[in-house]
Amino acid sequence: MPPLYVSYYTIGNGYELEAEGLRRTLEAFRLPYQVVGIAIDGAKGPGTWQQAINYKAEFIREMQHAFPERPLVWLDADARVVQRPRLFDWVMCDLAAHWYRTKELLSGTLYFAPGRISRSLVEVWIERNRDRPDRPRADQRNLMDIVGSWRDLSVVNLPPEYAWIDAGSGSDLSARAYGRRYPIIVHRQASRRLKRR
Repeated sequence: MPPLYVSYYTIGNGYELEAEGLRRTLEAFRLPYQVVGIAIDGAKGPGTWQQAINYKAEFIREMQHAFPERPLVWLDADARVVQRPRLFDWVMCDLAAHWYRTKELLSGTLYFAPGRISRSLVEVWIERNRDRPDRPRADQRNLMDIVGSWRDLSVVNLPPEYAWIDAGSGSDLSARAYGRRYPIIVHRQASRRLKRR
């Protein structure tokens, strides 16, 4: 079964346009998706910027419950699919992510297989985010800590082309780290622009 591409965006701070760009690229490659808007005022969703980021794990859990037999691919709302991500059609693991320079797990592109292990992983991730919510990039670092200590977790390190960071204006981190490549999923780091609003 092909994976379902999932994402959410916060309403009222410019991310609607980012999410619309993501939708257009998913549609261009005929990839099935669920991209959902959430409130950031605390009434129906996360209240602070950090809570909005940490909500990622809870949203993935919701998608796992809604689509229990389906592999899921999480993409941040500012992502763009620029080539068909074929690896997700055949990868065999519980979790796939890219480790930037083999050191830092990047949580902008994540693959979750259906099943008990990946659901348990997400539950532990949610708890860790609640216990340690205020670390810089808490959702990403908390997940990296959990993955590093989980014994029976099958993990694939995605090629950098699947989590390519190119925000423009000299922020092309992936090109500096890996040289010239042909990205498959590009992350535009909209938070650097929109967080100030």
